[in-house]
Amino acid sequence: MKKKLFLIVVMIVVNIAMLQAQSHLNKTITVDIRNQSLKDALIKMGSEGDFKFSYNSKSVPKDSVVSILVENKRVLHVLRSVFNSTYDFKEVGNYVIIRRKIIATQNVVAKKVAVSDDYFITGFVVDEASGEKLGNTTIYEKMNLLSTMTDDEGYFSLKLKKKFSIAEISISKENYIDTTITIVKNHNQQITIALTEQTPVYVLRETETDTKGGIVVASANIIDNLFPEEKTWVGRLFISSKQKIQNLNLKKFYTTRTWQMSFIPPYSTHGRLNAQVVNKYSLNILGGYSGGTDVFEMAGIYNMNKKDVKYFQTAGVFNNVGGKVTGFQLAGVMNNVQDTVRGFQGAGILNTSASLVKGTQFSGIVSIAKSIEGVQLAGIANIAKGNVRGAQWAAIYNKAASISGIQVGLINVVTEKNTGSSFGLINISKGKNDRKRVGFIYRAPRKK
Repeated sequence: MKKKLFLIVVMIVVNIAMLQAQSHLNKTITVDIRNQSLKDALIKMGSEGDFKFSYNSKSVPKDSVVSILVENKRVLHVLRSVFNSTYDFKEVGNYVIIRRKIIATQNVVAKKVAVSDDYFITGFVVDEASGEKLGNTTIYEKMNLLSTMTDDEGYFSLKLKKKFSIAEISISKENYIDTTITIVKNHNQQITIALTEQTPVYVLRETETDTKGGIVVASANIIDNLFPEEKTWVGRLFISSKQKIQNLNLKKFYTTRTWQMSFIPPYSTHGRLNAQVVNKYSLNILGGYSGGTDVFEMAGIYNMNKKDVKYFQTAGVFNNVGGKVTGFQLAGVMNNVQDTVRGFQGAGILNTSASLVKGTQFSGIVSIAKSIEGVQLAGIANIAKGNVRGAQWAAIYNKAASISGIQVGLINVVTEKNTGSSFGLINISKGKNDRKRVGFIYRAPRKK
């Protein structure tokens, strides 16, 4: 019995030793590499050991010049001589993966009691896997709506007040997992924050060759990430590139407040987080940019909202809304809504709605909507890209895809189906001939 047990133990030890000997990292290689790029050096080492290296090109300096002269040395020993202690190595199939060690968030690197009424949280935001410094990252405190962004080197400085009962801050960046950390209240402190990328870092594809580095870094599909209000010419003109980046970073974070006051963005009671706040009441001296409005908003020049607006919005020049409008919307020059309007939309020059207007749309010059259930009025022209159930009334020109109400204007055009009535000098429409077309000129497609 003892002999059998001894033989089993010996066999296990031998198998472990054989498996250990077969691992890529324990293979012995002999290489003579002089003043070549690290990428080429790794290709030659992999060829010598009959395996391939994989790495994230953001974390491995593949273009750096190295010289490696070794004889009958283990691969692991050679790699340790080339890479410092911040790297580790892992085998997956026929690959040896070179990667930076995961960087853990260090809540407090240094701290000191603040002597003034303010204290500062400073530090760096880095990629957890690569150690790369992350610029354009938003650091914010949710309760008092305080925020800042990292610079190109990943550095930030956030000022907080002692009177606030703050115990944590949040960190957000597009394509990274949102992080919240606890801070030491009333202390100036330096911290390092490591964020985890949302997408996988390493994706190995057998079809890739070593001449391409032997690795493919996973990346998200390139899509149009702009918010609806940012796609308009008004949004492109008035919303800064920095604000658009912040919108992407904070697309999951919205909060509510009773009121806000703004001079121009971002000079408001909510600072740089104004676009993430839905307010009941909003007063903008010149202009404002908020998450939305629940009761009332007024501006000397312009209002911009990412989400819905209700019940009253007025501006001296224009309103630009990324969501729905319910109630009254008035502007001296232009209203632009990216969703439905239910109520009244009035402007001195131009009204637009990317969806349904259910109510009244009135403009001194042009009114445009996808479809109308109600009345569309304009001093010069009305345009409905879809159906009109109600009335279009313009001094010169009305156009609709289909109409089941009436059109009154100098020129009336229906491009698809007219089951209503058109009154004007020129009527161009499709539909049943027994419907009313009152005017001097009438044209309709011939019946087949």
